[in-house]
This record gives sequence, C-alpha cells and structure tokens, in this order.
Amino acid sequence: MGVRVRIASGGVTDLGRVRTNNEDCFKIVEPLNLFVLSDGMGGEAHGEIASALAVETVVKHCLDAKAASGDEILGEVDPHLSERTKRLSIAVHLANRNIFKSAEENPEQHGMGATLTAVWIDGEKLSVAHVGDSRAYLLRGGDLLQLTRDHSLVAEQVRRGILTAAEAEESEMQSVLLRALGAQQEIEVDAEEHTLFPRDVLMLCSDGLTRMVTEPEIAGTLQAEPDPTRAAEKLVGLANERGGPDNITVVQGGALDAEIIHKCSVEAVEVFHDHAAGFKIDLRVIIGHREVVHRDIVVRGAADGYGPAANRNLLYNFVVKHEAELGHLNFLQRYHSSLNSCVVRGATRRTNLWIPCRAARSLP
Repeated sequence: MGVRVRIASGGVTDLGRVRTNNEDCFKIVEPLNLFVLSDGMGGEAHGEIASALAVETVVKHCLDAKAASGDEILGEVDPHLSERTKRLSIAVHLANRNIFKSAEENPEQHGMGATLTAVWIDGEKLSVAHVGDSRAYLLRGGDLLQLTRDHSLVAEQVRRGILTAAEAEESEMQSVLLRALGAQQEIEVDAEEHTLFPRDVLMLCSDGLTRMVTEPEIAGTLQAEPDPTRAAEKLVGLANERGGPDNITVVQGGALDAEIIHKCSVEAVEVFHDHAAGFKIDLRVIIGHREVVHRDIVVRGAADGYGPAANRNLLYNFVVKHEAELGHLNFLQRYHSSLNSCVVRGATRRTNLWIPCRAARSLP
C-alpha cells in the first residue's frame, strides 16, 4: 500500500553570456523519477569531465538493480533513512571517488571537481543527496523552500552570523566551496527525506541561476508557467538578461496528482458554530482521487449547547481511518474560498479544522 505520484519533468542547460564551455550537466531518468544535476569546476574541459562523471555515476548506480542488495556503506549514513535514500547517498560517494581517482590518474585533470544535487522520488517520498552549492527547491502553496544547504564559504559565514545575506550576495568569495566532489578521497554527503504532495513543484538548479535571479522571481515563474521545460527556459532567460556570467541549468519536476492505493475512509463528520445555529453546509472531503461529499449538514451552535461561545469560528470534527502511515486530506467547505489541508498519520486520528465564521453563509 502507498501512493503513486505522476511527475511531469523538463530541464534546460545554457552556456550563459560569458563562458566559452558549459561545465554543467544534468540527467532526468523518468522511469525512476530520478533528477541529477552537477556543476563542474577545474577550467578548460576538466569541469565538464567532472560533472559528466558525477551524473553518470549516480544514474548508473541508481539504475543498477543488482547493486541494491549489495551496497557497500560509504561515509556516515543515518540508519533511519530509507533504503532508497541510503542508495542515493552511496551513489554520490561513488561519484566523489570516481572523480578523485580520475584526477589522480590524469595529471591534466588535477584540481577538477563538481557539485552534485540529486533527488529521487518514490511515491510520496522524496530522497535528496547533496554536495556543493547547486540547489534543490520545493514550491508548495506559493512558498519556495530550499531543501539543500550551500556548502560555500559565504553561506557558512551567514549561518554563523559573520555576514548578512545581503553582504554574502556582494561577496567576491561566493565561488569558494567548503565541500565539492573530487577534492578529497572521502566526502561528507547531506542526505535527507521529505514528503511530496500533489501540485508540489521540484526544482534543481546551478548557481548560475540563483546568483542572478531572486527566490521570489523563481517562485513567481514556477507558479505562472505549468510546463516544466518552458518554466526552465524562462528562468534561464532571466539569468541571461542580467548578464549570464556563468553556465545556467534548471531542472524541474512537478507532482501532477496522487493516487491513494491504500484504503481511506471518513467515519464521521460534526460541524459546530460558536454562535449561530440552524444553517446548513455541504462538505467535500478529497482523499487522492476519492471524494466523499456530506450534504446539508445542519450546523449546531452555542445556543444548542455545543462548542465554546468565545470564538467566532466553525469547527469541523473528522474521525478518519487510514490504513497506511500517511495520507493527505483536503477539506473544502461550499461557502469558503480557500482550500485547507492537513496530514493524517496513523490508523485513526481525529482532525479538527477551524475556519473563520465570516466565510460561512446560511442557505436561503
């Protein structure tokens, strides 16, 4: 039992307006819902070699079904992470080893390195593995959330309060990385997990975008353009309009919808109003593609002895039975303009949702 999420994806990489070669590399493996992006460094063709090797190694390891059961544990891995997240983290460690080894065996590649940001989606689970200052973002409900931490000198100085965010944006040390693939034989990899909901938008990008385009502009573009490839093209265009001093890569994936494979049921609904009583509402509960409609619910008020009289609110009480560990429920009341969501965990849980009473009107 679980959730099957349909993903729409697209990506664009661009030389920019200054560089003569593109050291960025990305790959989308649609059958796996795997997204990998790398920004190479090292000058001439060496950065291209490093980023291509990083992406190739991660993709190959994740595609190799035989590797799943025999993975050598590389680096420190949180034992509480899922097997898929552990595998993605190991793939990044392998990429680091391969770049380091290649530079050792080829003196002309000495000093090459790369960032690596990879996201692997499995149902509603989102695994992230990351090294460097490329980024992964999640757009949810209009809010742009940065899922990764920059491993750069200025980002660390901001975290420690040495620099402000504004000062960091003007610093000449923005390119100095504290962590990058290929710099050492062993590397620390950030690995974590998130939950993906319908209509979430995932974006990976190199710093050629984030140094030229602000996060509010990124969020606005992702909201305005639903097509992943066209959204990526627009963001690359914005960076180039502002000079395009670096290579620019944008990779996007959007969760179109989710099919709840396990069983869910709404057992009971109660609606209270703090003052008025007697009017009716329709209530629609959406669980994945499944919809339960409760029509003409009579609202009971404080005058009937229900609920507190102090707050002018409606209280919806739901008893929800859910046979899996996690579900996503959307509650929509006929006379309320906004959609409210909550997450239900466990087999049974009562969910309370408060909505301002001014949003409710009595039926004629």
